[in-house]
Amino acid sequence: MREIEYKAWNKLDKKMVDLAAITPLALSDSMNTQLALKGMSGLFFPFSKDIELLEYTTKKDKNGKKIYEGGIIRYVVDGMEGAKYTYVGVVMWNEDWACWDIVSDRIHEFDWVKIERNGIELIGTIQENPELVKP
Repeated sequence: MREIEYKAWNKLDKKMVDLAAITPLALSDSMNTQLALKGMSGLFFPFSKDIELLEYTTKKDKNGKKIYEGGIIRYVVDGMEGAKYTYVGVVMWNEDWACWDIVSDRIHEFDWVKIERNGIELIGTIQENPELVKP
């Protein structure tokens, strides 16, 4: 079963916030029990347009850090004749292919297996560290 998890970015305060602190009802057993009794499932998120939810990709970097949507990662891709190329990219959901995509200034990478073999390092988030990504 896939692990579904989120973290939240407060657009006004420009900081990551504790999702449990801003949505106590969303995580309460009683709220989820009430939803289940009504034949519904999922979480109830009573938040404003100022909070951006960032989904966990189910991937971790080489140091065990969880990679969420908007994460900035450094990764190495094998090239021709043993060459290795280092890229920095942002993890984003690709609606067309229904998968997590890594978007950099040079390439779009879909093949997580290929990049995981050389190690992925989470170096920031697009929300907190936009300067890490080349314009």
